[in-house]
Amino acid sequence: SESHLLEAPQFAIERCSEIVLGIVSAVLADLLFSPRSIKQDIDRAVDQLLVAQYRLMQMCISNADKEDIDRAWSNLVKSTTALDGMRN
Repeated sequence: SESHLLEAPQFAIERCSEIVLGIVSAVLADLLFSPRSIKQDIDRAVDQLLVAQYRLMQMCISNADKEDIDRAWSNLVKSTTALDGMRN
């Protein structure tokens, strides 16, 4: 019974070490095997989406023309779909 109590902290430390090693391995694999150009494209697309969402919100608040809002919304949906396609 006492030996099980002594093994518990060691098991927890070993398990935490495995988790940390797994996370570090995943980060290193991402850095080594993902092309930088794709990451830059995704970062750029995300930035553009945020700006487009902000502009759409401004248009809604300022009572812009419905057709302009619909066009901006449609473009935002297309951009989001394209970004989702990059993920797969």
